Amino acid sequence: MGKLNGRSMLFSMWLICFLLLAGHFVSGQKSIKKPVQYEKKSAEKSKINFGCTFEDGPFDAMIQITRGEDRQKIKTIVQVQGCQVIEIQGNKIQIGKFSPADIDDSGITSLLTDQHVTVEIHLILP
Repeated sequence: MGKLNGRSMLFSMWLICFLLLAGHFVSGQKSIKKPVQYEKKSAEKSKINFGCTFEDGPFDAMIQITRGEDRQKIKTIVQVQGCQVIEIQGNKIQIGKFSPADIDDSGITSLLTDQHVTVEIHLILP
């Protein structure tokens, strides 16, 4: 490679400084945005806002567990609290941990566990 002359070196340094400053201002704009704060809602408010009619407690459910290409359907009991499935009962069901999942109006929800298992839950309604 050839040597840089004075003008090329000055231009290169100017370009580097410009890019660093531009990157600083662009990344600085992200921190200016106000964080979004979510208000915790009681189960009663959730029922009003989302039309949820499921009471807290155990529900019979059909669940479909998907691990890659392997699919398995099981009838079990799930625990519902605040219109979310918070627990799947059953000693033989090894799916890993999951975050509570919102139930839609027809009693269906889907979740992904920490073991990358997809679980589709259908509440069996009376």
